[in-house]
Amino acid sequence: MKRFKKLMLVLGLTSLLAACGSGNVIEKTEKKVDDLDEKVETKVEEKLDEKGLGDKDSDTNIAGLESKDTFLSLDEVAGAFYDNFGSTDIQIEKISLEEDDRVLVYNIEGFDEEKEYELELNAENGQIISQEVDSNDLNDDDYGIALDLIVTPAQAMEGALVTNEGTSVKEWKLEAEKNGIFYEVELYDDIEVKVNAETGEVIK
Repeated sequence: MKRFKKLMLVLGLTSLLAACGSGNVIEKTEKKVDDLDEKVETKVEEKLDEKGLGDKDSDTNIAGLESKDTFLSLDEVAGAFYDNFGSTDIQIEKISLEEDDRVLVYNIEGFDEEKEYELELNAENGQIISQEVDSNDLNDDDYGIALDLIVTPAQAMEGALVTNEGTSVKEWKLEAEKNGIFYEVELYDDIEVKVNAETGEVIK
């Protein structure tokens, strides 16, 4: 009887140790799987960051306009605008560049004594997207841009980013105002920077 009790005790301890050992194996295996998942996820994020396709919830990972090439320069945009409407007497008052559904789009607005003109161009191939002509209300807010007297969009974007590291350009607008010609550079992270288009100086 005593031998039987000892045998049962030994068998019970063996089962307990086996169960404990099995638990350790499961825990170690789960830890290795978790570590592997974390390494894989880190590698994927690094690859996405290299291509400018990182976390979409983070504005700092988005490739901005400063890193993208346009098919048309400002002078070529103006030339396309004049050619389309058949007159070089039109005063260009506003030019903007933004990305619309992954396509870079120029929007150009101008006026003369009788009409107001608006043209949308694909900035990557120069094709016309839309155009519009309306009668001119002749208000005092109409001012023309002297394109030969201003810094380039690249210079304006560079100036805006110098004081705002860690972000990128979402869109920019060039506009003639009563007291001068200015770029308004909109950055990701809800930052707007105003740049004097004639001097390249950051205003605010």
